[in-house]
Amino acid sequence: MMKQVLVNYIVKPEKIGENIALIKDVFLALKSSRSKGVKYSVYRMGENVFIHIAQFETEEANNEFRALEAFKAFRKDHSERQVEKPITNDIEEIGNFSSISPIT
Repeated sequence: MMKQVLVNYIVKPEKIGENIALIKDVFLALKSSRSKGVKYSVYRMGENVFIHIAQFETEEANNEFRALEAFKAFRKDHSERQVEKPITNDIEEIGNFSSISPIT
């Protein structure tokens, strides 16, 4: 099983810093938990549009990710930081290519 999800949403201008801090906390939790079977990327487009791409090799990896306290904290007041409800889509990778080192 390979689950892949893309989520995008718009953040209220006064909540951008808080949103970024909570996202960084999720990355720190992922690194410290040494989560396996997870690929997670977050992008900021323009001033206040955020795009999250999550890939999980197994349902267990997905569940462990969702159980992270930092992810729960990120989700807790998410609707209060948003302009409108996020758009969530399951996605299917057709292919990928990279000749650069990953950003850490």
